Amino acid sequence: MTVRLSFNKGKTWPLKKTLYAGPSAYSDLTVLPDGNLGCYFEAGYAGAYEGIVFEEVPLADFVKDTE
Repeated sequence: MTVRLSFNKGKTWPLKKTLYAGPSAYSDLTVLPDGNLGCYFEAGYAGAYEGIVFEEVPLADFVKDTE
């Protein structure tokens, strides 16, 4: 599960943060009152639907996408 940030209405996505490298599925993203992002998503070890995860991500954790 990777979150990417755009600052130009989706034309480019220069920043990214990987939340989970294993199988993952449906997600919901929100901006929290302190400005961090909150992401609920489905994730697991053998399959994407084993559990629900909540991850809080400070904007400072995003890195430039070099791909």
